[in-house]
Amino acid sequence: MKKASFIILAAVALIGTIGCNNINPVGAGQEAPNLPPATSMIIPEFGGTNGLGKSAQPETHFASTLAYLTVSYWTTTVQLALLEPAMLFKICHSTQPSPLPDNSGWVWKVNSNNGFSAELTGRMENDQVQWTMSVSGGNLSNFVWFTGTSVITGRQGSWTFYDTVNHGTPSIRFTYEITDAQNTVNVTVIDEHSAGKDSYLQWNERGNDMSFEAYGAEKNEKFLIAWDKISEAGSISNLISGEKYCWDTKQNSHVDIACQ
Repeated sequence: MKKASFIILAAVALIGTIGCNNINPVGAGQEAPNLPPATSMIIPEFGGTNGLGKSAQPETHFASTLAYLTVSYWTTTVQLALLEPAMLFKICHSTQPSPLPDNSGWVWKVNSNNGFSAELTGRMENDQVQWTMSVSGGNLSNFVWFTGTSVITGRQGSWTFYDTVNHGTPSIRFTYEITDAQNTVNVTVIDEHSAGKDSYLQWNERGNDMSFEAYGAEKNEKFLIAWDKISEAGSISNLISGEKYCWDTKQNSHVDIACQ
């Protein structure tokens, strides 16, 4: 079936490599910087009951069913790959920070979580905060698992994850913007030795407008799934070939329809 060509979305090979300047001194009396929210390291739930609806009749619901399966698959895959570092980072939010001995920043310590201990340091640099998490446990010893940069509010920034197997090679960059008006998360392959370098997945929510975009650098494939959060009507498009398929609203059972 020609439509099945859209399943090559799965060719965007992102996951599997994540393993489990002038610094302004903190100075006495200064407060620790704001931690970015725990959601800055979490893929939003764009599939399932909070996002796309799943249809049970593939022959008349091809577009919506494929969109649901694709978004749900990649959302779950990335969430699982980030599970351990995201958990350690979340624990930091319930931990009181301490000034570093040299007063160059602050440190949040996690004594033990599933056999891992961790230290998250935050240092102010001009109008940004530079983050580093080092972990020990298993086969890791003071391993820098991820670094990050955030604005002062913590609502915008990026995380870089390092391969725990391949000598700490930078593997994936996770950028985010979390505001009242928009929630955007982008996961990009940055491993110089990966055939999929520059491939990315992006989730975006702006009001009721939801979208998921996938780019596979190895085969130059780019797809966009877009839908309305309220009506659940939407489309799936091959941005390279121009192919596009659409589905109707939840009220009309997400049936395939002609694109306008």
